[in-house]
Amino acid sequence: MPTVTTNNKSKTAKKRNTRFTILESCIKVISLEGVDSVTHRRVGQEARLSGGVVSYHFNTRDELIIETFKFHLEQLKVLGEATAKNPSQTITGFINSVGNFVKHDLDSPHLVTADFEMILYASRHNDLAILIKNWEDTLAKNMALELKAMGLSNSAHYAQAVINLVRGFELECLINSSQEIDNLKKRLRLLFAGDDASRAAGANGQ
Repeated sequence: MPTVTTNNKSKTAKKRNTRFTILESCIKVISLEGVDSVTHRRVGQEARLSGGVVSYHFNTRDELIIETFKFHLEQLKVLGEATAKNPSQTITGFINSVGNFVKHDLDSPHLVTADFEMILYASRHNDLAILIKNWEDTLAKNMALELKAMGLSNSAHYAQAVINLVRGFELECLINSSQEIDNLKKRLRLLFAGDDASRAAGANGQ
C-alpha cells in the first residue's frame, strides 16, 4: 500500500509541474506574440511538449487562456505579498514597498509585457475583464486600508492613483528600459505631496 500511495503522489506532483510549465509557457507566448497567438500547439512548442499534452491539461483554448490569466494574477499577488511582508508604517515606507514590488516585476520584463497584452485582450472579452477588475479592486482595497491606517482620509483615491501611476510607469519602461525605480518613487512622492498626505506624514514623524 505505501508504494501505491507514493506513486500516486509522484503522479500528482508530475501533473502539477507539467501544468505549471504549460501556464508559464503560455505567458511567454502571450508576451512575445499576444493572446491571439495562443494555441495548444504553439504553447506546446514553447513548453517543449506536444499539443496533445497541453490539450490533456486544458481541454479548450479558452480554458487555457482563462487559467493563464488566473495564474498570472496569482503570481502578481504572491509577488506583492513577498515584497510587503510587513505593513508600511509611514508614507515613505509605503513608497519604498511599491518601488520594491515594481522592481521585482521589471526584473521579469516578459511578465510586464504579458500583463499589458492580457489587459488589451480582456478589453474585448468581458469575462476576463471582470477577472482583472476583481483582482485590481482587491488590490486597491488592501492598499487603501494600509494608507488609511497612516491617516489619509481619502485613502481609496490615493490607492487607485498609485495603481494607475505604477501601470503607466511600467508601460513607459517597455518603451524606455533606462527608466529607474527612483523616478517612480519621485512621482509617488509628488502624488502624496497634498495637504492630506502631508498631515499624515507629519503625524508619522516624517
